[in-house]
Amino acid sequence: MGNKIGLIGFGVVGQGYYEIANKDGKNLKPQHIAVKSKEKERPKGISFQYDLEALLADSEIGVELISETETAYFIAKKLLESGKTVISANKKLVAKHLPELLELERAHGGKFLYEAAVAASIPVLSNISTQYQGDQIEEIQGILNGSSNYILSKIQQENQNFEEALKQAQDNGYAEADPSFDINGSDVASKLCILAAHSYGVHLDEKSIPCIGIDHLQAEDFSLAKKVGGKIKLIAQSSVKDGDVSASIFPTLVGPNHPLSQVENEYNAISILSKNIGLQNFQGKGAGGLATGSAVYSDLAKSSSGFKYTLVENGLKKQYAAPASSEHQFVITADSQLLEENFPYHQKYTFEGKDYVLGNFDSKLIEGIKEKIFTVGGSILAIDKNLSLEKIASHFEAQALELSEE
Repeated sequence: MGNKIGLIGFGVVGQGYYEIANKDGKNLKPQHIAVKSKEKERPKGISFQYDLEALLADSEIGVELISETETAYFIAKKLLESGKTVISANKKLVAKHLPELLELERAHGGKFLYEAAVAASIPVLSNISTQYQGDQIEEIQGILNGSSNYILSKIQQENQNFEEALKQAQDNGYAEADPSFDINGSDVASKLCILAAHSYGVHLDEKSIPCIGIDHLQAEDFSLAKKVGGKIKLIAQSSVKDGDVSASIFPTLVGPNHPLSQVENEYNAISILSKNIGLQNFQGKGAGGLATGSAVYSDLAKSSSGFKYTLVENGLKKQYAAPASSEHQFVITADSQLLEENFPYHQKYTFEGKDYVLGNFDSKLIEGIKEKIFTVGGSILAIDKNLSLEKIASHFEAQALELSEE
């Protein structure tokens, strides 16, 4: 098999996979490696080529590890149309083009595996395909971005500011030079699309998912979390009810007993609630070359034994579907006029020049108003359902009382 593998891309993940394949000796090392830039400095002793078409023609298995979505789609489409195998870590590719690629896989007899696209080292898609046979997944909740989780850990554990934590994440290879997708939640939205497809058979329109990243969190949000004994985590969640799938991504204040509260640094975690098994938690590294490269290597090994996702056989019930609305608890800070205009019937609080509103709000309402809030320097923080809004309200009331007594 080794002389039929072609690797496209040699970034952090590509190098991680190559290192594992080179050491393991199971004939899963690529014969050809295609890269785009001839000018970029490359490791010595490795032969690279620049003719993508030639590599695709010569390879039976294409390991696609590039960042460009449409180029990745061209690669996957061409290989699957020829009945070949595609291994990918490109979450944007899978989230956007999953329906078409599944159809090509079925029509031409190829294989398409993309475990690394969701949670790096956590084999969640394989588990859904094997361990949840005859079961019904009802809810998913997870930390799906190692870069943002690393940043949140450094801010809350070591009192670093956002810029310091981000730079450290980049220096350690957990965040890209352009970290936009990591910190604005877009990366997580792609992964949640893939998880929902495998869990419920419903392919969601990624751009329709209510999504807020960590890039607009304020110092006051972290102060609030600390004072109520909680932590802020970027949590993706999805559930199904009567065939309708809801999905959202919000920075969320969780209590110390929440299953995701102790997940730190570059680690990811996923909690799956199903009818037969109940609650099951998965945890592992969600960023880094070796962690993600290991998932790529594992997909290669599984492909040689004939493994396919059950989604290939079962198919998708819906494609490019808008998620159903869901209600969450929030604490929102913005100027008083904006809060009064949009939340006229909810209790407002003022502390140290900041105005707050607490309440249960529809996820799509929050999505629709978020840019107005961010424009005035505000922030939006979801509150886990197991924490009471009364506890948060009492914090603001106590702070206001202390201020009035000074």
